[in-house]
Amino acid sequence: MSNAALQTETQAPITELVLLSSTPAKIKFNLKEFRQNIRNELKKYDLVVTVDTVKDAKTLAANLNGQAKSLKDNFKEAAALVTKPVDDLGLEIADIAAEILDSREKLTAQIKKFEDERKIVVRNAIEAKRLELWDKLKVQEEFRNAPIDKLVKLTALTDKDNLTAATLRDLQALIDENRRLQDQTEKRLLLLENQSYREGLKAPLTREHVESFLFDAEASYAGKLAHMMTSELKRQAATEEATRRQVAEEQQRTQQEATPDPVQQAEPVPQRFSPPTQQEQLEVRIKQAKEALPYAEGNHSEEQRKISEMEQQLRAMQQPAPVQHQAEQLDVIFTPNGSMEMLNRVDTSREEAFQAALSASANQGTLVDVWTKEQGRVAIADGSTGRVYVWNQF
Repeated sequence: MSNAALQTETQAPITELVLLSSTPAKIKFNLKEFRQNIRNELKKYDLVVTVDTVKDAKTLAANLNGQAKSLKDNFKEAAALVTKPVDDLGLEIADIAAEILDSREKLTAQIKKFEDERKIVVRNAIEAKRLELWDKLKVQEEFRNAPIDKLVKLTALTDKDNLTAATLRDLQALIDENRRLQDQTEKRLLLLENQSYREGLKAPLTREHVESFLFDAEASYAGKLAHMMTSELKRQAATEEATRRQVAEEQQRTQQEATPDPVQQAEPVPQRFSPPTQQEQLEVRIKQAKEALPYAEGNHSEEQRKISEMEQQLRAMQQPAPVQHQAEQLDVIFTPNGSMEMLNRVDTSREEAFQAALSASANQGTLVDVWTKEQGRVAIADGSTGRVYVWNQF
C-alpha cells in the first residue's frame, strides 16, 4: 500500500469539538451569619456537668454530633447534584479514549508484522552475501562462523532491496576475520612439526596436542606451546633413560644365563615392505622446512641455518658409506604387535633401535615388534611402561 493510499484511507472529516461553557456551580450560603447563629445556639450547651445534669449532658452531646453530621451530609448531596453532569461526561470521554487506544493497538500490531517480515528479507539477503564472500575468500567450513544478528536491521536494505554500503562493509569485516583466523591456524600447524624437530623432539607434535589452545591469542599460544614442548622433552628423556637401563639389565641377565632359552623363530618380514630410508626422510624434512620458512616469525636466519645443516647431512648421506660391523649397525623394522604393517625402518645400533621402538609404541598406543632382516622378530617394545622384551640371542 503506497503512502498516498494510506493517507487517503485514514483521512476523516474534521468535526469541531463542542466546548461547553458554564458558570461554576454555587451553593448560596450566608456563611458568616450562619456561623454566628450556630455559635449563639451553642452557648446554651456550655454547662457545668454535675451528678444531676450528667444524663442530660450526654443527650445534648449526642444531639450536637447528629447536627454536625447532618450538616456535612446535606452539603455532600448538594455538591453531588452540581458535579453529576461533569462526572457523566468524564465516563463518556473515558469510553472514547478506550476506542482510540484500541485502534492504536491494531495499528502497532500491523507495524510489527510488517517489520518482522521485512527483517526476514534482510537476513536472507545478508546470508546470501555472506556465503558468496566465504566462497570468494575460500574460507573453510570450520571457520565459517561470522555472526550477522547485529547486521539485521530495517535500514540494511536500500529502496531497491540491495544491501547498503555500510552493511556490506561490516559484513566484509566479519568475513575477513574468519579468513584471518584460518590463515593463523594453518600457519601454526605448518610450523608445529618444524618447531618440534628444532626443539629436539623425535616425534613431532600434532594438532591433537595443541587443540585446546590452538585459537588463543599469540602470546598465550606461544606460552602454552613452550610449556608443552618442555613436558614432551622431559617425557622423551625419561623414555630414553628407561630404555638404556632396560638394555643394560637385559645384557647383564643374558650374560648370567648359562643356557639360553629356546627362541621362537619369527616369520621373515615379507619383501613387500618398501620403507623410506633415512635419506628420504631427511629430504622430506628439508622440503617441509623450506615450505614453512616464509611463515616463520622474526629473523629467518636461524631457520635457514637449520635447513643448511640438514642439506649438509643429506649430501653426506649421498656419499658412499663405509661398511660397518653387523653388531653395531642393524637393519631394523618396527611393526605394530601382531600385525605385519610396517611403521618404520632404520639402520642403527641396538640401543638406538630400542629407543626408537619405545617412542613408536608410545605414539601408536600399542606394543611394537622389532624385526631384523637376519633374525626376524627379536624384541617387543611397550612405550607405556618403558620396557623392551628382548630375545636372548639378540
